[in-house]
Amino acid sequence: MAFAKLLMKFAEQFCPPHAALIRPRWWSSAPETQPSDGFCEFFGCLGRLLASLIRVHFSADTGEHQKMSSKDHIRFKGAGAMASIFQSLSRTLLAGLVLLVALILIVGAVTGQPVQMSHAWGSFFMRWLHVLSGVMWIGLLWYLNFVQIPTVPKIEPMEHRAAITKFIAPNVLFWFRYGALATVVTGLLLAWMNNYLVDGLTLQKGFIAIGIGMWMALIMAFNVWFIIWPNQKKALGIVEATAEEKAAAAKLATMTSRFNTMFSVGMLYFMVAQQNGGL
Repeated sequence: MAFAKLLMKFAEQFCPPHAALIRPRWWSSAPETQPSDGFCEFFGCLGRLLASLIRVHFSADTGEHQKMSSKDHIRFKGAGAMASIFQSLSRTLLAGLVLLVALILIVGAVTGQPVQMSHAWGSFFMRWLHVLSGVMWIGLLWYLNFVQIPTVPKIEPMEHRAAITKFIAPNVLFWFRYGALATVVTGLLLAWMNNYLVDGLTLQKGFIAIGIGMWMALIMAFNVWFIIWPNQKKALGIVEATAEEKAAAAKLATMTSRFNTMFSVGMLYFMVAQQNGGL
């Protein structure tokens, strides 16, 4: 219950137009009639708030706000300030972190079990960073292989392909290779913090699954930095190369990316298998 009440107070303070939309039926009722499932109520309110914000953001883009009354325009102005968060990636990520911290503090206050800054929590935090980095890396790897590589040859006329090769691909490859680097660094730090770095890399008993996953990830990261990226620089014209060199580099980069995609299936399995009885 406390979760939903805190969210309602937040909505009434910072985005009044949405408060009525997310207000549960029991908001004005007596305490004895209020539901006991606070978690469900909280996430129900949160979902309705986010849906309301998205609807206002969509209305702003399509000009629907011009049909509002003067009173609605005043409310819309306050809501628009919050909706503007989603117009900036940096503000969106910052809002995500603020929401995360708020939820952690709320859960700690309600359950009476706040986060304890210990080695165990530090290890968990490093695992969280490792997962975030891995999502960036493997997500872009699969984007390249499932979307970009099969689609670019179909773009006609050929001149339009320059939008991909000159702007989108270099940006994708930047986040792709640094996502790989961050995944490896956080993974090695996580293994070191939990005292299985050497055991995993040497495939000792009890650490075989995570060890196989670690080696597969290291091979994939090596491919990214020392095969895919150098050849993509030639293929995309970032460095000087002849037409023949560009064609050969593009083929090698594509085949290596396919190899990494193949490896990613097993790598992800073994990473998860260590703690979940998959091997």
